[in-house]
Amino acid sequence: MQALLMLVCWPKPSDLGYLLEDVDKKMIKKWDPPINILHAPTERKVLKGARAVMAKGARTWISENIA
Repeated sequence: MQALLMLVCWPKPSDLGYLLEDVDKKMIKKWDPPINILHAPTERKVLKGARAVMAKGARTWISENIA
């Protein structure tokens, strides 16, 4: 999986005139990256399900170990 990941960073020019949130939304809609859920143009049923399972496991662990 790591071979398929890429991270790109750039400083926001002070005179950009756009919110970074708007730039992010447009990039996600154009490229439809597989790990983004919010603003993605296609559904992520498998990813949403996997995240729900992980979140449930985290809540269970917290209730058993911290609370």
